[in-house]
Amino acid sequence: KNKDDIKLFYTDTDSAYVGGPLPDHLVSSTELGKFKLEYIARRGVFLGPKFYCLELEDGTLIVKVKGLTKAVALSFDD
Repeated sequence: KNKDDIKLFYTDTDSAYVGGPLPDHLVSSTELGKFKLEYIARRGVFLGPKFYCLELEDGTLIVKVKGLTKAVALSFDD
């Protein structure tokens, strides 16, 4: 969390959103204890724990709002 070369935007129990690539030795899709790259976002808004919206490079939205059902559609501006 305190590295000058990694800008941390959000973290939770099993995730972190940072402003650029992590060093290769920290990332693996198969090795336990290392980070797994799941998304590359164009932009994001992080309002609180389990309360964020990501716009991916292909325009897909990932919206997480704790307690809100998936049946409710939100835009990035919402």
